[in-house]
Amino acid sequence: MGITYYLFAGLYLSTTIALLYVAHKGYWSNPKRRENKFFLFLCIAGVIWGIGETAYWLCDDAKLQIAIIHLDYVGAIMTGPIFFLLANAVPIWRPILNKKWVIYLVAGIILFFEVICLTNPFTQIYISHFYEFENFPGKYGSHWTTFWWGYAAVEYSFFIAGFISLGLSIKQARTKIEKSRARILVLAVIIPFAGNAIELTTRMLPDPTTIFMSVTTMLFGYAITKYRLMAITPVVERKDGIPEKLPFSIERGLNYLVIDDRTNSSYFALRLLSTEKPGLCVTGKAPDVVRTAFKIEKLPIIWITEVETEEQSANPSRLDFEITQNIINFMRENPGATVLIDDIEYLTIKCGFDSVTNFLKDIGDVASTTSSTFIVRIRPAFYDEEKRRILTSMFDRKLSIPEIPEGKGVERTVLYYRDEKTLEKIGAKLPEQDKILVITRSHPKKIEKYFKNAEYYWITELDISDVRTIRPEAVETEFILAMKNAINNGVKHIVIDGCDVVKIKIPLEKYIGFVKDIVDLAHKYGINLHCVVEVSDDKENVVVSSRFDRVVR
Repeated sequence: MGITYYLFAGLYLSTTIALLYVAHKGYWSNPKRRENKFFLFLCIAGVIWGIGETAYWLCDDAKLQIAIIHLDYVGAIMTGPIFFLLANAVPIWRPILNKKWVIYLVAGIILFFEVICLTNPFTQIYISHFYEFENFPGKYGSHWTTFWWGYAAVEYSFFIAGFISLGLSIKQARTKIEKSRARILVLAVIIPFAGNAIELTTRMLPDPTTIFMSVTTMLFGYAITKYRLMAITPVVERKDGIPEKLPFSIERGLNYLVIDDRTNSSYFALRLLSTEKPGLCVTGKAPDVVRTAFKIEKLPIIWITEVETEEQSANPSRLDFEITQNIINFMRENPGATVLIDDIEYLTIKCGFDSVTNFLKDIGDVASTTSSTFIVRIRPAFYDEEKRRILTSMFDRKLSIPEIPEGKGVERTVLYYRDEKTLEKIGAKLPEQDKILVITRSHPKKIEKYFKNAEYYWITELDISDVRTIRPEAVETEFILAMKNAINNGVKHIVIDGCDVVKIKIPLEKYIGFVKDIVDLAHKYGINLHCVVEVSDDKENVVVSSRFDRVVR
């Protein structure tokens, strides 16, 4: 066995390892979505195929090679049908997958040819055709030829059907993200045809089809992870608990701007309108807070956060991609639906005012064409008069909703405006037996009398050996690491007395992101967070205070 065989084996092995990585990233980008599940199966088929090719080139025993080729074809037979399912799960046009019998039929076809493969005829034909072994019937000299050509016809039919599906997705693409995604996927489907054409014309060894199919799978993975879409199930909310007469009126099918600094009554408007038609809530608040405080028990919630979570979530930096596209798809698939977007201020800080206005214009236009009701809540203290005027002009009406008493929601995160006894009051409320993490702007010796069973970090740039320290500008590393380590060690309460120090040292965008991250981490891991800040009239304080479940003034 020469060096060439090892090089070919290394090529296939590298491809297989790359597919394992792509499968992990692509599937976990949203494991609940059907296209991600089909993508995982396609990767598994490619991995099986790659393992077979790798083993084949490392083996010099003819009989063992025959056994290995069985494994090779197990993966090869899976690729065409699964590719077809994935291709139809991606575009807007996918009515064929709305029927379960289609998936059962495809699974039956795969199973049938797998049985044929494992009972040896495919292997005999393959070996006799390429190596002319006398012990095996020739490619055209066996009754198994029928199965061979039958398999080839079915496999390529699936590829062609997938190609047509993706071609139609380009025709139906309306937004920039849809068109970009469709182009990538059509490129992906052309590649295996090119690989097979090279194989048929040049008889290249190693077989390039495996490599080309791997590249195809990786392009699918790129499209799925870059343009990540969510599996949003349309549901209506229960009518229980809604009073017969409400202190406001709202007409369906219009775009409303709610200007409100203090109350969260826009959530009640969403719940009211979603008892007959599906609704969707897009917010920076943690889903458990929204569901308990506003009795939104069934509606889907997209949580705008940078923290990795099992909830349906979207990173604010992906405003032009998954956030926009998920909302647009929901409105198109559910005409007459209601969509509420809260936390526009946070999106403005992270993405810029121009990007946010473009986002709102796109969503508003789609809402108008689908007879959907679009509600956006802004906090006027954050915007100057000119920006408020621009935002107001983008909506059909302004909606004034008086304060409606909220339910007893989750109060896991609390913001305190500092006075002389704030830390003492916090310490008195915390159970003595619970572990506590205290991150403080003062030396721990000055406040350790308030907290029992606590571990301390001092926010300072000094390098001190007897006290654990956190640099104020290290919000994305040392702060988060200290919190996660404490959570892993069983800490139930985290007290941060020093957000003001952090605010001085870092840009506003980074500071707002830091506050959002620590609040979201508290909700993700179910711990209690207490933050202490100085009283301030800064406009960013509106955004900071809105992050917390409760504010103590």
